Amino acid sequence: MIVIVAAVLAAAGLPTLSVLVLITEALSLGTCLLLRLRRNDAERARTAEA
Repeated sequence: MIVIVAAVLAAAGLPTLSVLVLITEALSLGTCLLLRLRRNDAERARTAEA
């Protein structure tokens, strides 16, 4: 969905805004992935302690 929004913005003559949308989405996904990995590490640590 975000790629479609970025493509529409680029087609409308707003390539800078399009790039900013893609970068923001990439950072958001990266943050979600890091949080998930940290949660998994915490769960593994709790399991190892038990």
